[in-house]
Amino acid sequence: PQTLVAILAAQQTPAPVAQYALLVLKATLKELAARRLVADRAALAEAGPPIFQVVHLRWAAGLQTQPVALDSIVLAQKCLNLLLNHAIGNLLHEPVHSYLATLLTDSDKFSARAARHGNALPYHATKAAEAALSRFPVEFLRGGFLPGFLHFCFDALDAYDPSSFSDKYACRLVAFVHAVVECTAYDAETLSQEDLGRYVEVMQRFFSEQRCALLLESLVTRVLRLSQDEIASWTEDPEEFIREEDAAEWNAENPRTAAERLVIGLMSKRRSFLAAHLLSMTGEACRRADSATLVDACFRAIGRCAYELRNELSFSTWFNEQLAPILKEVTNEREFSRQVIKARAAKLIGQFVLAADTAIRPALYQTLVPLLTADSTNHLVVRLSSVRALHTLVDDLGFEHEQFAEFTGPCLAGVFLLVGQCRDADTQQGLLTFAGVMIERLPAMQTRPFLSDLANQIGNLLTLAKNLDDAGDRDSSSVLRCGTVVLATKILDFHGSVAASNPELNSYVVPLIEHALDKTSRTGGAIYMLDDGLDLWIALIRASEVLTQPIASLASHLQSVCHFDFDHLKETLRLIESYTLLGAQEFLSTFGASISSLLDDALGNVRDRGLLAVADTMDLLLTVLPDTSANVLVSPLRKAYRLVTQNTENDFVVAALAGTLCRLAFQDFPTLEKFQRETGTGLEVFAESILERVDLMYLTIRKKVALF
Repeated sequence: PQTLVAILAAQQTPAPVAQYALLVLKATLKELAARRLVADRAALAEAGPPIFQVVHLRWAAGLQTQPVALDSIVLAQKCLNLLLNHAIGNLLHEPVHSYLATLLTDSDKFSARAARHGNALPYHATKAAEAALSRFPVEFLRGGFLPGFLHFCFDALDAYDPSSFSDKYACRLVAFVHAVVECTAYDAETLSQEDLGRYVEVMQRFFSEQRCALLLESLVTRVLRLSQDEIASWTEDPEEFIREEDAAEWNAENPRTAAERLVIGLMSKRRSFLAAHLLSMTGEACRRADSATLVDACFRAIGRCAYELRNELSFSTWFNEQLAPILKEVTNEREFSRQVIKARAAKLIGQFVLAADTAIRPALYQTLVPLLTADSTNHLVVRLSSVRALHTLVDDLGFEHEQFAEFTGPCLAGVFLLVGQCRDADTQQGLLTFAGVMIERLPAMQTRPFLSDLANQIGNLLTLAKNLDDAGDRDSSSVLRCGTVVLATKILDFHGSVAASNPELNSYVVPLIEHALDKTSRTGGAIYMLDDGLDLWIALIRASEVLTQPIASLASHLQSVCHFDFDHLKETLRLIESYTLLGAQEFLSTFGASISSLLDDALGNVRDRGLLAVADTMDLLLTVLPDTSANVLVSPLRKAYRLVTQNTENDFVVAALAGTLCRLAFQDFPTLEKFQRETGTGLEVFAESILERVDLMYLTIRKKVALF
């Protein structure tokens, strides 16, 4: 960067050239900062201070020009922040100290209230404070910058307005205060007595009860409230609103997410006082008729602090006195002010699941399940929020199925009704996931009376998927089909033969499997669909008591699953074993040739774990059908004999294959002699291979057969 520094230091450098030099310097510093080798870091640290001095001079001069050259100042400030983050070794030396001091004193340009040039300068000032606090927490404290920047951020948050503040700027303000609250460098074990005294004084003055209350009010009333765009989305596209709210939780540049983290941090400092203050704010907001978004913001803050409030708030009492009346209130679907509070109250129940003891849970179910119905009193956001709360309660370790018995049918009906009314594939997938959780968490006897209803719902889902496909929405169609396949798999896994023998369910399951395996279809055969389809196929066979013609016909797809590769060999072998146990003679007589070809292709072409699985499958076939399987599997058995006698595979693999051939020797010794003649390898070579590896055979029965 020295050449760039020389250009910037020269007084006669034209402004456009200096601007371009700053741009190149910023890109150069970003590249150098990304390098992690010690030598590169040392070189940047050595070059950093002189570069900082030159850029700081140009930045300070730019602040004095009239009119202010905003682009040049911002670019210089970005370079200074990069150097502060990666190339400065001491915060209190000039000109670093001067840079930070200017950010605090030049309120005309850097204060959020008085800035005349938008958020750019205050935003990068806050980033500079974050970098200094992160890299030099003790020097930041000693230099007196900690209280100054805390007040800087507090004043900005007190003036926060979504229409004039960028999201990035709001995030940086909140993130700085949160970083101070959570800073691990400020503790008694690492600070000197003098520094500890400074820190305690700053924290007591700034985070007083009054200041914490004001900060909490600013966050709740200004940052956590729904924006006008969100209100419009809530009304016009409820599913999009929920999707965006979920996505915001993972967005580091979302002011609300950052504010929620800060509220939790503040609770750790003044828990009892702030808990009482937040509940008081909530009660006051609930009494006002025009404060729906404020009540929503208060409920949001309470929900995020559910763990911190566990000893400050009796959830059972609060539910009975405040939440239950809100949720049971009959309101018009179009009445936004009541519906938004109702939706947030439903979500709160899921957030307080750890505080919901056994005694209160029947009342929670009795309140939430009726909200799933499609009448004019509940907005779609309310109904979907209720589903999520129920999902959390049912999937919780404290769930007791006896308390949920009377709500099973209405809850399942409400969920499937919502699936048909929602249009977003992700929303539908989430609803089907909850239906699957109910099937998993409830005893089979509790959901068995609804098996026919579940089968009909599978049919409705497939019809809905076909309609989406016909409309050209293949992505949504595929997602819905995958969710349907997973749900059908869980029904078969948990209801076993009762589900497998249900004619209505069978009429949908077999075509569903065929569609999932069909790689020529526009929506079937995709990797995620194929994986789920194989799981459903395995579940169907394991749940069946007899090999019916529709199930037997599915076996024609076995070889095609591994036609191009062996990615699904494990599932294919499990299917072969399941078919063998279900109807061995019929299965092998019909599909023996394709099974033999598949096993023959796998031997020598897959890795060790695949070969071990193939050995187990052949061993099972020989065990179940000792009289006929050797003739059917002659090709893969011959290849196994070659692998054992030639010692070209891993010892464990050779031991497993040798154990399978030992079983063949018992059942059909002439076939083994035939292999010996065809390969020209004496039986003594085979016997020696067995004796060398008998201790590696991982099944006791295999060892016994080999030794005998």
